[in-house]
Amino acid sequence: CFCGLILFLASIIQWVDWNRYRDAVAQQIGKAIDRPVSIDQGLSARLFPSVRLEVKGLAVGNPAGNYQEHFLAVENVRFELDMGALAQGQLRIREISLERPTLQLEVDPNGSPNWESDRGLTVPVLPLPVSRVSVVDGTLTFGSGAEADRWEIRADTLAYVLPRKGQNQKGRINGQLSYAGDAIEVSGVLGSLNGLVSDQLAPVNLTFMGNGVSGSVSGVVSNLQKAPNADLHLDVSTGRLERNLTDLLPSLPWRDDAIFSGTVNATGHLVGNPGRDLRLESVRLSTTAQPFNFTAQGDLDLVPANVRLNRSMGELRLQVKHQSLQNFTSLMSLDVPTDVRVSGQGILSGQPGNFRLDQIMLIGESPHLGIQLTGSASQLGSADGPNLALNIEATSDKLTELLRQFKLEMHLNGSAQVTGALHGSDKGYRLSDLSASFEAADLTLDGTGQFDLLQKSLEGQFEFTARTGSVQSLAGSLGTQLPVDATASTNGVLTCANSSCGIELVNVRISSPQLEVSGRGQVDRLDEQPQLALNFEGHTEDIAVLAQAWGRQWLIPPHLEASVTGWLDLHGNEARLSGLVGQISGAGLSGRFTGSLIDLMHVPRPTWDLNLDVAELGQLIEYYGGPGDYHESAQIQLQVRPSDKQAVPLMVHGELLTNSLATEFAGEFEAFDNKSGFSASFVLTAEDSHELRLITGVDLPPMGRLQVTGEVSRATDTHESITGSVNLESEKLGQFAAKGVLGEQWKIGTKLELKHQVDRLSRVAAVLAIPLQGDVPLQAQAIVSTDGEKLQVTELRVTAGRNDISGEISYPLNGTDNHRQKIDGRLASEYFNLNDLFPKKEKKYLFGNEDMPLAWADSYDVDLEYSAGHLIRRNYEITDATAVLASLDGQVNIRLRGISAGGDLEVRLDLDTQVDPHPANYAYDW
Repeated sequence: CFCGLILFLASIIQWVDWNRYRDAVAQQIGKAIDRPVSIDQGLSARLFPSVRLEVKGLAVGNPAGNYQEHFLAVENVRFELDMGALAQGQLRIREISLERPTLQLEVDPNGSPNWESDRGLTVPVLPLPVSRVSVVDGTLTFGSGAEADRWEIRADTLAYVLPRKGQNQKGRINGQLSYAGDAIEVSGVLGSLNGLVSDQLAPVNLTFMGNGVSGSVSGVVSNLQKAPNADLHLDVSTGRLERNLTDLLPSLPWRDDAIFSGTVNATGHLVGNPGRDLRLESVRLSTTAQPFNFTAQGDLDLVPANVRLNRSMGELRLQVKHQSLQNFTSLMSLDVPTDVRVSGQGILSGQPGNFRLDQIMLIGESPHLGIQLTGSASQLGSADGPNLALNIEATSDKLTELLRQFKLEMHLNGSAQVTGALHGSDKGYRLSDLSASFEAADLTLDGTGQFDLLQKSLEGQFEFTARTGSVQSLAGSLGTQLPVDATASTNGVLTCANSSCGIELVNVRISSPQLEVSGRGQVDRLDEQPQLALNFEGHTEDIAVLAQAWGRQWLIPPHLEASVTGWLDLHGNEARLSGLVGQISGAGLSGRFTGSLIDLMHVPRPTWDLNLDVAELGQLIEYYGGPGDYHESAQIQLQVRPSDKQAVPLMVHGELLTNSLATEFAGEFEAFDNKSGFSASFVLTAEDSHELRLITGVDLPPMGRLQVTGEVSRATDTHESITGSVNLESEKLGQFAAKGVLGEQWKIGTKLELKHQVDRLSRVAAVLAIPLQGDVPLQAQAIVSTDGEKLQVTELRVTAGRNDISGEISYPLNGTDNHRQKIDGRLASEYFNLNDLFPKKEKKYLFGNEDMPLAWADSYDVDLEYSAGHLIRRNYEITDATAVLASLDGQVNIRLRGISAGGDLEVRLDLDTQVDPHPANYAYDW
């Protein structure tokens, strides 16, 4: 009967509908804990197979206050009782199982935590009559309710075996938690029976490990029933510091940054009451094996932000030693081209989402640069941050190496100093109050300005003054070779827009003994190979000296001044002058020129138009090796254009005009010097030969109106002989032609084929003042050559009507000790009638009444042989005639042999021209 009664009561408990009583149960529980409680889904009890009480949809509210969420919400709570203890009259809960619980620990703006009631009672009975508590898929959050001030830990599985009398004197906990997506295994001792009796959770000895993080927590939590107070020591080691920093400073770019991917060791002392004065004291944090290592020391206030209000979480003194400045600036989205190792410190303060770093002092050095940064960084972690406010001082005594770090190849041996202030955020920084000075052997520069360092561009200006004592050396530093040297100065403005930088040059001044230049211009493409465009005005006192300094062997008269305006363009070793307009004066010249000069640094390709007025042409001719006898004015026009021919790249056209002479020439030249190859043609017309005689210095006879045409050339690979042809047609002398080679020095290697013809011999007689007569045509030809010792006339042939003469003559080119020249000749005639050529003179005594031409005997020694088939003079005809004319030191000997009037004829004449009148020995034998 008793057993049946028990079974009956059990069946009532087992199958009764407890949901009818859930509101009443919730109300009773709420009264007991002084906060609202609700059971939303169900309440049930079971006796078999074990005594269990299940509550579904349990929600425990917050005490009175401004809180955001429930204090506790559990989808399913199961209480399993110990039947053995019940049989002995004791209430003992074998296990409390919580499925998907959410515990919200929150502090309202007044600083009141939601886990404390007005009664101040936290844990009603210590120790609790519970053996084990287990949690599946739980969540614990702590903060002020605001999303930015929220810490969340998830418990995938968690089991806590509470301490009990007689066994399990110490509570043990183990489970798997997750924080920020990382799984962490926790185990260790959490409290003891003696501790709970003393209102303490002691000892606490926990270890945790998982996904790159490990550590331990040890100490005690006292005053459990009223206001729990922590006294815990933390020791943490992690290789994933960036995960933790992301929680504190979520807006910084280190979420995916590898510079914090090393090992971090941290210790601290956690003390105080959560929600009121919880703090982490004596924090010591150090990093190892990271690209960016640092240490931190200080205290942190861990009470929720709504309790701290605007009060900082605390202060951490950060220190770095010999760390990369590039790693530091990359956090601020700044790119530093050169790396510097820095050491220094700063004080980190603020609160999650809005930290700041003050009293920054970084001192760094590299082989090329020394730098000091001071200032602050605010709004660390803010969406609008970080905001930098840094003062910069940088120095370098190895300017070449430093510029190379910025991809600038400039060999400037010297020093640099730069100061400035950097302000802004990763959306854009401003480098203001910038002051820079450079002191190098070839360049001095001072300037001020400011730049905006935007996310995708660089914008700003830098005004400067630059000076150099050697343009040539400075150009070499920039990779450009200049043949002349000078001092220079300029004011300029460096302007950057859309990350493209250029320089506007103002008041450029260049000064040297050869040249004075002023102007303004622009330098572009500084990020590649700089390009200079300079609009200039220049003046030189002596074009010849400037050309020589430039390494150009141009045939320019000395003391010729020039003033010019134009454009100079430089790109690497490429240079050009364009838009040139200038004036020339001096050395008896004045004129105007326009043009351009391409490929200035190598083989210039000029385009010139030159108009010159020459006050005295003879002075200009004398400079080029000619006579200076022509004292009249002249006009010269010269046009130069580039040619498509590589061997002769210059096309030249020129004109020379005098009072009665006009010359025009055109040709192609290798260069403007006396060694280069060329090919040219010319035309000369003159009213008479008088001006031409003065200009050339050649004793030309009167010719009347004349025209000369010709072609001359010199091969580009010989630089010596000139080949050409000349044709002269004159009113009085007929036609003259020359063709052949003129040696570099005409005495060596010259070979010319000469031809002359005139329609009447009397015209030649009238011009040459030789007593010739007759209207017969004259034709003459010969080959003239030189070998350095002699001038030889070969293949000589002259015909005048029926008369002829042929042969060869040699003439020495070099003087002798007695300053006398020796002439050798061999001449012959088939028929030579002197009566046709010379007028008959009145006969007086034995000889004709004419003077013998003997003036030549004062300077020349002659050895001349002559033969004639028929030689006729007056009424005498000599056949098979031979004659010899020999002279030495003024002693003249003449011998004539032949057949005359059927008999042999021999005539001898000896004269001494050194005595006046000349003694003569004459012999006539027939």
